[in-house]
Amino acid sequence: IYLNKEIQFIDIFDVDIPEFYTNKKELIEILNKIFESFINNKKLKITIKFEIGETLKVNNKKYGVIGIKIEGNKQKVGLDSKFFTIIEKDNFIEILLPFIIQME
Repeated sequence: IYLNKEIQFIDIFDVDIPEFYTNKKELIEILNKIFESFINNKKLKITIKFEIGETLKVNNKKYGVIGIKIEGNKQKVGLDSKFFTIIEKDNFIEILLPFIIQME
């Protein structure tokens, strides 16, 4: 992930999240597009946490949810993913990832 200028990051990270499986290639591509939409910001707030009470269904199995939320003034992106749920509002984008700790 590359940003062309200095941006102050305010990060809130749930340190209790263990390693989990995800589609890393798609996640990196989505994050690159997201950060491009925030390129004119001087400050971004990034929150990574368990979404309590939320579930995502993958192959007819329910999983807990990890949320990655990036907040700031952004341009419209219009993201889509077959692996993640993406929520785009005026001042933030949130990626919801299934919390898969064991591959079957």
